Amino acid sequence: MAKTILIKKLYRDLAEGGREELDFQRGVNLIIGSPNTGKTVWLKMLDYLLGDTGGPETAIDEELVTKYIAIGALLEISDEYIELERRWDKGPKTKIKVGDTLLDSEGFSTFLLSKLEIPSINYPKGNPFAERSWPTLSWRELLRHIYRQERFWSGIAPQQPEATIHAALTLFLGLAEKIFSPLLGELISKRSELFKLKARKEQFIETINQIASDLMSEEDRDENLNVLTLEGRILGLEQRVEDLLIKRESVLNSSNPDEYDEALSNLVNQRSTLLTSLERIQGQKKVLIKRLDEIQSLVTAVGRERTQLNRVLVAGNAFADLKITHCPACDQKIPSWSNLSDECFLCHQHLNSDSASNRIQYELDQLEQEQNELVELRKNLAAEITEQERVETSTKERLDMVLRDLRPAQNRVSAIITTEVSRLDAERGRIEERIRQLERFKTILNYRDDLNTSIDALEKEIQHLESRYSELESDISFEGASSSIEDSMNHYINLLNQGINKYGISERFRWNHGGISLDINERISRFRVKNQNWTVKLGATVQVHFLLAYHYALLRLSLEEGRNYPGIVILDFPPNLLDSDTIGDKENYLIDPFVELCKKSELPLQVIVAGRAFEGLEASAIIQLDLVWP
Repeated sequence: MAKTILIKKLYRDLAEGGREELDFQRGVNLIIGSPNTGKTVWLKMLDYLLGDTGGPETAIDEELVTKYIAIGALLEISDEYIELERRWDKGPKTKIKVGDTLLDSEGFSTFLLSKLEIPSINYPKGNPFAERSWPTLSWRELLRHIYRQERFWSGIAPQQPEATIHAALTLFLGLAEKIFSPLLGELISKRSELFKLKARKEQFIETINQIASDLMSEEDRDENLNVLTLEGRILGLEQRVEDLLIKRESVLNSSNPDEYDEALSNLVNQRSTLLTSLERIQGQKKVLIKRLDEIQSLVTAVGRERTQLNRVLVAGNAFADLKITHCPACDQKIPSWSNLSDECFLCHQHLNSDSASNRIQYELDQLEQEQNELVELRKNLAAEITEQERVETSTKERLDMVLRDLRPAQNRVSAIITTEVSRLDAERGRIEERIRQLERFKTILNYRDDLNTSIDALEKEIQHLESRYSELESDISFEGASSSIEDSMNHYINLLNQGINKYGISERFRWNHGGISLDINERISRFRVKNQNWTVKLGATVQVHFLLAYHYALLRLSLEEGRNYPGIVILDFPPNLLDSDTIGDKENYLIDPFVELCKKSELPLQVIVAGRAFEGLEASAIIQLDLVWP
């Protein structure tokens, strides 16, 4: 159940300084005055404040934009006060200031719906299967059902598509969350996908049949291509290939068997043996060459290391006799305290001058020995490679001799192959090409099977979603919702007729057109009067009565559990509602039902009405505007 909203104060700042204010109360608030006293201007500026997407120039008159620089309001939602303001003298004109925060129209819509605890829904605008996302029902679209502008007294919601009107009404009734649940969106998306897959399958079959008729031979062409037919043709052609091979073998065997003597058999065996040996020899040679490259790299590395150590040894001998002659602390010459050559003249410790040189020499000897071993190994590998090359050359020569001996035998075999064998091979080749072509078409047709699999899986998903959505729909009481609206509207009509008697209004304003009914389901909301479309059945004046009954019914929804109406109605009466120079209390009969409803309600309801008089009407607040604008 949505929270209710009250407008506590409405103000506008003058460009020349100063502020004009209107204070509102819970219940019915009347803004009264003769024509051109600015009643409609106040409500138009309020409409602009409540999330209009444009600038002030498009929402209100240009003269007013010059005269005023800001419009603001104080709202109350469940004991929480919210300050709104829009300025056009400075700052962004398209932003609404909520407290200290600036919001655009979309952000303001989200904020206000959240505060009112009205669910945010997405609904299909037009064809639900169309390739577009469902828009979000905004606060501005709901406001068109809350605020009746002076110029729009001929339709349920001014300038709104039927789909949006239906979505707004079902949201107020508490049905929209189930009707337009994400489950429905997913179901529609899956149905659309299924439709596309089936269309793609039909198009695929049509295309593949057209291609087959152009590419296939006359023998393989069929009216409707399918896997079963192709498999049958392929099996038949494969059997013909087997028959041709048997016939070919028979033709070859019928030739002179003496041509295949023992010498030919030996030559063939020798050729096979030599080819195997040559392959093995070349493999071994490749391994030896790789190993030789590795040994050569090691020889080079060891030689480089020996050269470096020799340089170290020479440098060590050159610098061995250098002594410290001056103190590193005071830079004075150090006297020689000892003449012993094996003792340090500075710290007097024993010197082993040969130890470093001996270590380096040991390393050099080790490297020399290692290098000699590597050189010897390199020599042996080179010898093995040479031997492999010799064996390879010999094997190639023997293979060439065998091939020369085989050539006459090959010529004899070629002579055996008769014209009949050539014909059989040509026929077999043609049949095998037909098989390959049929196999390709069979592979292509497998894509149709993939489509069938996808379609079957999607249909199962849709069945599951439909089952879940049916369960959700079973909880929707369309009859109860429509009865709630119908009863309230017809009750208002009865009260209106009583008011005609009370205030002595002309009988031509009496409602005698029959009961109001509402047909509502998951797709449409349609109002009728005596089973006819209400806009066709009713004249202009009586249409005003109908629309007031609609607003009355919406306001009563605020009192019902599970509904989402925010408990406020704003009405700007048309100037010529009654053709009377002295209005007085003649419009009271239209508002009396709202007054009684607000009095009896425990919840805070608010009705703001702009009209000419309403004399004697018991309202919560009466705002009199006397200044006639030029």
